[in-house]
Amino acid sequence: MSGGDDIPVTLALRNGVVGGLFTVTGGDRAGEPQAMALSRIFTLVSGRARSLYCGTICALAHGEMSMLRRVLFGLLAVGSLTLVGCAHSPQSLNPQPKLNSQLAAVGHGQQVVVRVVDGRQTQTLGTRGGLYPETSSITVNGQQLVPQLQAQAEAAVRLLGFTPVQGGNGPQLTVTLADLKYQSPKEGLYVTEASISSTFRADVQNNGRSYSGRYAASLDQRFGMAPNEETNTKLVSDVLSDALTRLFQDQTIGRVLGQ
Repeated sequence: MSGGDDIPVTLALRNGVVGGLFTVTGGDRAGEPQAMALSRIFTLVSGRARSLYCGTICALAHGEMSMLRRVLFGLLAVGSLTLVGCAHSPQSLNPQPKLNSQLAAVGHGQQVVVRVVDGRQTQTLGTRGGLYPETSSITVNGQQLVPQLQAQAEAAVRLLGFTPVQGGNGPQLTVTLADLKYQSPKEGLYVTEASISSTFRADVQNNGRSYSGRYAASLDQRFGMAPNEETNTKLVSDVLSDALTRLFQDQTIGRVLGQ
């Protein structure tokens, strides 16, 4: 083959033709060996092949990084939702205690001064537990609770056969809410149970005679999931109702008031 002849060269990679058709012409450089011309072609094609290879690898790496970022973002989102599910907001309850039993009448319409007092040290019953128990407190406002208790105490005195009044010098009955607690396990992230307790104290005075008693009720409740405010309100109401009913079922109170 003469120095001025054209040499068609086609190079192919695995993924397709890269260099296309190259023509080697010896007219520009007289006497140049064809091997050197071919060497220049292979150098050029090798450069293009390296560029294609590096571009492919970089694209794959970029795709893998994007996928990794999406996976990490998903894991962080799930973790955040899990932690939020383990943290509980505070609750302010407004329980509605009710007498849950009939009472036998022992009086004959005598007037009795009935007074209800909130004697708790704090309005916080406890916490709901969870991941941050110190921020998930449960409270009951005494100013809202006392009128409810006053109404039920007066209703109980009527059932006992007496006439409740707000003031006077006659027999006196003072009902004091001594304690009200809500306790959840401190260990663990999820609230699965709670212990609720209530204690009342009764003080009776009539004609120089006095009588005092303490009456308690408690409830241990298990949950499939953390109780909402409505559920906790009902549970606290039930415990208050039981303790208050036990107070007025004490027959000594009726006897002292009736003397």
